[in-house]
Amino acid sequence: MEALFEFERAVLFFFNHKLSPGADAWMIFLSSETIWVLGGVLYLAIAYAKRSLEMLKAFVLVGLVIGLSDMFAAYVLKPEIGRIRPCKAFSIIRVVSGCAGSYSMPSNHALNAMVLAGYALGARQLRVFLWLFVIALAVGLSRVYSGVHFPFDILLGWILGGSFGFFGGRLAELLPKLSPLKVSRDVKKNRWLGGSFSSHFAMKNHKQG
Repeated sequence: MEALFEFERAVLFFFNHKLSPGADAWMIFLSSETIWVLGGVLYLAIAYAKRSLEMLKAFVLVGLVIGLSDMFAAYVLKPEIGRIRPCKAFSIIRVVSGCAGSYSMPSNHALNAMVLAGYALGARQLRVFLWLFVIALAVGLSRVYSGVHFPFDILLGWILGGSFGFFGGRLAELLPKLSPLKVSRDVKKNRWLGGSFSSHFAMKNHKQG
């Protein structure tokens, strides 16, 4: 176990110390809310242009999944695990954009980013999934680079976010198939088809008689 944590610290110090400080601006951008605001505005603009209710439904469902999973991680898992952030645990950590006061594991940034990728995978949007997966990886690594998370914090956030998102995406796919409205329509359709066939055979038998 100690060897595992030694490996984690080596990865942390590599990203935090060995990579060029010239990447600070990009890493700060990836860790900021700006990327999500821009992404959300662009998505809604596309949904409006396409007049797509499906895209709006996905937007609401993803927001719900992110909200619930984010609160679960922040208010349940983090206090329970109680891991101190590396920027508070080690004095040699280079803090890029401030050290948050909350606990470290799991990373909410990594979790929320991977929810989007997991949702796209669950909804069988593979091209979208690949793009969002790459972005989620970049967001997670930016948190290690910034010195505010250990690598295992990021890994747990990715696993949880991907799981929650995938479940949400599959649920979104299945709900229309299980909705009472669709079941009612299918029943009516079957009754109509049954009535049509019954009438057809009754007329045929009458003519033969």
